[in-house]
Amino acid sequence: MFKRSALAAAGLLFAGSVFAGEATPMPEFENFQSTKTRAEVRAELMQARAEGLAMVGEAMPLIPAESMRSRAEVREELNAFIASGARDAEAVSQAG
Repeated sequence: MFKRSALAAAGLLFAGSVFAGEATPMPEFENFQSTKTRAEVRAELMQARAEGLAMVGEAMPLIPAESMRSRAEVREELNAFIASGARDAEAVSQAG
């Protein structure tokens, strides 16, 4: 039992070291001097979030898209797909 636990622990330590690396050097930021205060940057961020332009976490901002077809056209296409008995949309597009 001890051997199995020790082997598992060693495996976890090795696996963790595989992903532990140094950050990619970015020389363009080595001598960076900010031209804005922290308060100015935060105010800009809050404004961008209010306008829906800033990402929150990993979420992307939602940008409304214009539809190329009407709702009726999409429903008609769906009904044709269902009536065709096809199992996937690719089969319908190849058929006509």
